[in-house]
Amino acid sequence: MYCSGPLSRLLLFLINTHTHTTSFVALGQRVRALLISLIYRKSMELRVLDMGVENSHGNIMNLMSNDAQKFFDVMQTIQMIWAAPLQMVLASGLLIYLFGW
Repeated sequence: MYCSGPLSRLLLFLINTHTHTTSFVALGQRVRALLISLIYRKSMELRVLDMGVENSHGNIMNLMSNDAQKFFDVMQTIQMIWAAPLQMVLASGLLIYLFGW
C-alpha cells in the first residue's frame, strides 16, 4: 500500500520524460533537415569562383552536416534547462513537507 504511491509517481515521471524526449528529438530532426536544406540551396547558388579553393561543395557539405548535427544534439537535451530546476524545486518542497523544516 505504501509503495504504490512512489511507484505510480515514478511511472508517471518515466512516461512524461519519454514523451518530452521524443518530442524534442522530433523537433531536432526537423531543425536539422531545415538547416541542411537551407545551406544546401545557398551553396548551390554560389559560383565555384566565389567560394574559393577552401570552400568547395564537398567542404561545405561536410561543415553543414556537422553543424546541423550539433543542433540535433542540443535539441535532445535542451528540455533539461527547464525540467531540472523544476524537479529540484518539487523534490525540495516534498522533502520539506515530509520531514519538516
